Amino acid sequence: MTELEHFEAVLRELAELLLDLGDLASRVVLIGGQVLALESRLQGGTGTITLKMSP
Repeated sequence: MTELEHFEAVLRELAELLLDLGDLASRVVLIGGQVLALESRLQGGTGTITLKMSP
């Protein structure tokens, strides 16, 4: 399974969980890297984010 396939599988599972939670789903908040990854996917990217540390 590629990183993209894994990311999409996680998103599908999250979507199913949110549907199962019903009204509670509106209280779910994405944080940090989740937001960056989702924005990347919405812009046609892979959703993979990379952190680079300078020495």
